[in-house]
Amino acid sequence: MNFKILSALIIVFLVIALILFVLLINQNTSNSLADQNIPISIINKNTPILIEDSNENSNEVSNDVLNKNSNEVSNEDSEEDSLKQFILIGVDGMQYAHYREMMSSQTLPNFARLIGSNGFDGNATITGHSNTVTKPGNAELITGVGSSVSGITDNDSDKSLPEGSSTFERLNTFREDIVLGVIYGKNSSYLPVPLLKNAEPKIDWWRAMSDYNYSQYISGTYANSIDVAKEATNFISINANNNFYLMVYFGVPDGAGHKYGENSIEYTNSLVNIDEGLGVLLDSLQTNNILNNTKIIVSGDHGWNEGASGHSNNDINTKTVLLVSNDSFLVSGIYAGGVRRQCDIAPTILDYFGMQPINYADINAFGCGSLSSN
Repeated sequence: MNFKILSALIIVFLVIALILFVLLINQNTSNSLADQNIPISIINKNTPILIEDSNENSNEVSNDVLNKNSNEVSNEDSEEDSLKQFILIGVDGMQYAHYREMMSSQTLPNFARLIGSNGFDGNATITGHSNTVTKPGNAELITGVGSSVSGITDNDSDKSLPEGSSTFERLNTFREDIVLGVIYGKNSSYLPVPLLKNAEPKIDWWRAMSDYNYSQYISGTYANSIDVAKEATNFISINANNNFYLMVYFGVPDGAGHKYGENSIEYTNSLVNIDEGLGVLLDSLQTNNILNNTKIIVSGDHGWNEGASGHSNNDINTKTVLLVSNDSFLVSGIYAGGVRRQCDIAPTILDYFGMQPINYADINAFGCGSLSSN
């Protein structure tokens, strides 16, 4: 064989061997990368992957995941941070039958506004004390127990509620983030002090009549309900973003009834004045965007003897008090005894703020409890 031909064959053989060697190396390298899960340039578009590179597709995926997680956290925070806001409105000496007559004649538009389509319009019975006067009625509204436990049996000027027994003190112990407020539209020798003497240091917004501007109604003992409500609007605007419990006390029916009698135009006008004060409160809640969130109960300390200028005779008219709310579920239940009772209002408030019955077992032991059917 010619030497030149032999040299050419050797060169061809070496070239072929070199090509085969290169192909073998590339194959082994690809297999090695695949085994190590290292991404390569050719990928299946239908296969979802998570990558850290900044590109349009990766931003869409990561933003979707981020938004979902953010929404879940936001919703959880929203539920946990939902504000608890409650106003108890006490009315001194409003006869329930007289109130019903005025509601029927549509002369209490703000009560009708409060009740709306989801509210409750009814009454409660006084069962915890037989002396239907102001101080025992306030005591039962504020503690949920009767005179045999609270020791408040009459309008005696010296007695205070037992320490720790009021809704204010219980809530202050239970949750420190609840702003507590009291605004009284009646000033006497027995309330708001000494009745609330032990509770006063725990109350953040304390307003007796000497603490705000008002025009008197009937006499210097009673503040015009509109002025009482205006003071409440200050509390509402400051605490619109806080958990709060506020008690507002209107006193004018008591003044009108004692001076002019229950069947007088003056007594009727005093209920109109209460309605006007209620309207100021509702407007403030609406302005501050918390009307739908705030729970409201309106009730009384005692009723009024029919056609009389007093309320000391314990009968159906004095031991029946109104029970009105903007939330029917709040008070539509019956705890015991087949009737809603004045003493059920305090544990209903405690229940709303999340307090368990074991924390007010003394109220349950007295036979009273939450009316809430939520």
